[in-house]
Amino acid sequence: MVIVETSPDVAIVLWPATVAPIELYDEARVAEFLAEDALTPEPEARLERARRGDRPT
Repeated sequence: MVIVETSPDVAIVLWPATVAPIELYDEARVAEFLAEDALTPEPEARLERARRGDRPT
């Protein structure tokens, strides 16, 4: 695909273009993504310790 434009000096300018599909998510699907990304208790605790600067034992 190309986009065709004309410039002020009456030249024809061709720009490469692309078409990509998009998906729109409803609230239920967004909730699924968030649930999949949730940390389990152990990694969450390790992350919190790292944020506080605690050294692992």
